[in-house]
Amino acid sequence: DAGDVHLATMKEDALGLLMPSKVNSAFAMKKPVIFLGSKKSEAARLIEEYKAGVVIDVKSETAKYDFAKAVADFVTNKAVWAAASAGSEKAASAIAHEKMAGLFEKMARSLLE
Repeated sequence: DAGDVHLATMKEDALGLLMPSKVNSAFAMKKPVIFLGSKKSEAARLIEEYKAGVVIDVKSETAKYDFAKAVADFVTNKAVWAAASAGSEKAASAIAHEKMAGLFEKMARSLLE
């Protein structure tokens, strides 16, 4: 599977409004992500927190180089790919737990009302 990497993008205008579904799909499939978008986004936070891939700010002067390096690293270095794959799996689990906690809280509040 080394080299199987998901590419996700997000325009700066969407910051705070959405999470690219491609990121969630990659997490669910335990695949590394190369994310082209704002480092201030929730997608970037999750990718960096769980070491599930690489976040590249497209406004950076080195964005093209960073992108080429990320692709090369994932394709040629199985250890880099495996570490990011494990990070994606952890991110998927964390997201699932957060959703379940939110559903439980919502249910508990409805019972108390």
